[in-house]
Amino acid sequence: MAAAIKAQVWIRCPRSGRVLLFKTQPARGGFWQPITGSAEKGETAEEAAIRETEEESGWRPHSVEPLGYRFQFTDRRGREVAEEVFFADSHLEFEPTLDPKEHDAAEWVVLDEAAVRLTFDSNREALKRLVSRIRDGRGRA
Repeated sequence: MAAAIKAQVWIRCPRSGRVLLFKTQPARGGFWQPITGSAEKGETAEEAAIRETEEESGWRPHSVEPLGYRFQFTDRRGREVAEEVFFADSHLEFEPTLDPKEHDAAEWVVLDEAAVRLTFDSNREALKRLVSRIRDGRGRA
């Protein structure tokens, strides 16, 4: 059986240099993370990234850019999951519209603060790659 496809999306505001993090509901772990979500049947990881960004934040990016980072893990249900990481730039720090089933808070934070808040190594690695891309001048989506 093929691995389930997930997307992870980092939303960045180049003007402020901050990224948007979401806090999951306590029943979902109560941790901070970027947007994540599963691809629907027939959907690519990139298509899922755009759709999930809109569903979880209320903002629809024109495009998302792959960070060149993919990883696999086994989820809580024992399924194999392949997750691909993307980022999108927002010209303004918008107020996200939260899905109360998934998140209870969202906050724009500086990159150093984002690194401190993250729980999972995969999120920290993705943020590290985003920071590297920004510093190399390749951070435009």
